[in-house]
Amino acid sequence: MSYENSTIGLGRGTGISSLGKQISLLSSVIDAYLDKTSSPKPTLEAGGGDVPEDSEYDALRASLNDVALDLLFLVNGPKTSLRDFVFSHYELAAMQVALDRGFFRHIPLPSNSTNHDAGHELSLSVTEIAAKADMDEARTGAILKLLTSRRIFK
Repeated sequence: MSYENSTIGLGRGTGISSLGKQISLLSSVIDAYLDKTSSPKPTLEAGGGDVPEDSEYDALRASLNDVALDLLFLVNGPKTSLRDFVFSHYELAAMQVALDRGFFRHIPLPSNSTNHDAGHELSLSVTEIAAKADMDEARTGAILKLLTSRRIFK
């Protein structure tokens, strides 16, 4: 079974509702593809984001990304979309600082760890993370907020 756009019958509608329906259809096709290939389904949990690395999945992913980005553009409008693009370098800089200063070593992973009481997440304060990263607290907090808004940290 081929999962190309022509096979799944995507329309060419560009309205919000039409794009939403296309996203729903493509999501279902991707879900069926993951079932067919016995691939694990991605989640938003730590370590749950692996996806297949093959041309068929890449084509499905690209189609869904195109439609989803079109929908975001319509819903957010051109001013917000352009602002997000223009300021994206701040996100890149924040990620670079997080990598350089070892944030990913200093911040505990959620609930999969065995070093916590049942039902309680491991956590550190911004002050503790700043100390471990050898940074000032204000800058550490700003970077954490920005990366949390992109679901990199929780």
